[in-house]
Amino acid sequence: MGEMIAKPFYLLKKIIFTTKFTTNLKKNHFYNKSQAIKSHFLEKITIATNLKQPKLKKPPFL
Repeated sequence: MGEMIAKPFYLLKKIIFTTKFTTNLKKNHFYNKSQAIKSHFLEKITIATNLKQPKLKKPPFL
């Protein structure tokens, strides 16, 4: 009987801890730095992909 009462409190405590941990990570300088590195890396991939596409020739009348 004691297990049935304790389990929901354990799960609630785990959810609260997880939420606090992820909230603190978002405030953390290192987390923001890793996000910046990741977005910079994705930006470089996008630029490289755009460079690989064939360039269109300009019409002679422009």
